Amino acid sequence: MRKSLQFRLVRALVIIVGAVLMLGTLATVIVSDWLEDSVLMEITQREGDAIARAMLAGEDVALPRTSSLQMFVAENAQDPTVPAAIRAAPAGHYDEVGWRGGTYHVYRRPLNERWLYVAYDITAIERREDVFGLLLWVNVALALLLTGAAGIIAARLTIAPIAQLAHCVQNLPAQTQGQRLATECDTDETIIIASALDRHLERIERLVERERDFTTDASHELRTPLAVILTTAELLETRTADHPALRAQIERILRAARQMSELADALLLLAREDQGDETTRVDEVARTVAADAAFTPEAATRLQFDLDDELAVTAPRVAVATVVQNLVGNALRHAPTGPVVLRLRGRCLEITDHGPGMPQPIRERALERAFHAGATAGSGFGLYITRRLCERFGWHIRLQSDENRGTRVAITF
Repeated sequence: MRKSLQFRLVRALVIIVGAVLMLGTLATVIVSDWLEDSVLMEITQREGDAIARAMLAGEDVALPRTSSLQMFVAENAQDPTVPAAIRAAPAGHYDEVGWRGGTYHVYRRPLNERWLYVAYDITAIERREDVFGLLLWVNVALALLLTGAAGIIAARLTIAPIAQLAHCVQNLPAQTQGQRLATECDTDETIIIASALDRHLERIERLVERERDFTTDASHELRTPLAVILTTAELLETRTADHPALRAQIERILRAARQMSELADALLLLAREDQGDETTRVDEVARTVAADAAFTPEAATRLQFDLDDELAVTAPRVAVATVVQNLVGNALRHAPTGPVVLRLRGRCLEITDHGPGMPQPIRERALERAFHAGATAGSGFGLYITRRLCERFGWHIRLQSDENRGTRVAITF
């Protein structure tokens, strides 16, 4: 799962600070326990050794019995005068002996054939130690929360220049000629990234410029031979009235030449940067599509129109005509029988056929460049150019099709 840079920075900071805090807390607890044990061992051993020396010297010593210090002398391991919990402690020092509802540190040492027990009440010390440990871990949790909050603020401040750079990249205009990002940055890291992006932009601009120049030159160069073909074919058409078969072949040449001419106009339009301010009536273009010589008279008779609304768009007529002709031609080609309906409602033009439709894999790729499928498929550029023109002028194209239910293409201008 992808994670943001901010999340990674905060996580790293929390992990590092948490590890340091936990190690410090553990060290504090260990040192505190060691100091406590050392002090208790020193107190109990000093007191016990002092009493033992006095008793061994024959002095009459009264065993201390205070609220915190208790001493016992056992004649044997089963001496009932010594509480069982204390009597069970091994020789030397022994912690956490439970007696009389409290906790005692017990020091046991030999006294000739007897045993001396020193019991020091550490109940209050243990409670303070528990509270101290709890406070330490609470401080760790609070420190981690504060570290997380501080990390979020620090991460946002750290990645703010990168976010600003991303905002600049996202809001680059479609025409990036001369646009540079490094001048908008003020940190070394973002300048490095922006400079790399600027170099990439320069390469893209050179590629786009070469493509635009090629498309423009190719479109212009095609005009002259296409004009010769159209003129010659029209002249031959007037001289073949008595030869129906030859006239049909010349009509095919005329339709192909006109299609090529319209394709050249569309390519030239795509190559131009400016869109112009020409206004075109979509309903008028749709009505005249039936008279387009690119379609055979038999195919044109299958067109039906429902164009009661009027719609004017700011776009060259060739752009609207190319889109409508490509979609209508595609519908006539893939639906060899049945009507093809052109319907205009508001700002939406729908072209519906009653052909075999398209399965989902083909439908998803129908608008891709050079994609074609089926025996009646064309070159694969008509729908692609249609999509490019729609993208160029901000029109939305939607294709709906199911097998054996026909196809409907909707253009929202």
